[in-house]
Amino acid sequence: MLGFYKHHNPKSLMGVVISGKSDDVSEVGVSISIKYYLYSLSYIKYLEQFGKGFYIRGDAGYAKALLTVNMGLGDVSASEGGFGFLIGGGYSFDFKHTRLLIG
Repeated sequence: MLGFYKHHNPKSLMGVVISGKSDDVSEVGVSISIKYYLYSLSYIKYLEQFGKGFYIRGDAGYAKALLTVNMGLGDVSASEGGFGFLIGGGYSFDFKHTRLLIG
C-alpha cells in the first residue's frame, strides 16, 4: 500500500491510496494467480486521539482484478475493472514524528 494523506480536521485525514492484494495457488502442473488493485480516495478517522489508538478507514475508487492461469502451455490472462471500495480499521502506534498503522 502507498498513500499520501493531508489533515482534514483534528481527528481525521483524507488522501489518495494505491493498495493491492494477491492470491496464488499452485498444484501439479497448474498455477492460478489473482491480483487485486484499488486506486482510491481514502478517509481515516481516529476514534480518540489523533495518530494514536484505534481508527476506522474507508476507501473508494477504481478497482481492477487480474487473473492469470498457467497449465504448462503458457499464461492465459484476463482482467476486469470498475468501482471498488474498502472499509476497515485498525490501531495506530505514535512514534512522535512517525506512525505505524496496523489494519
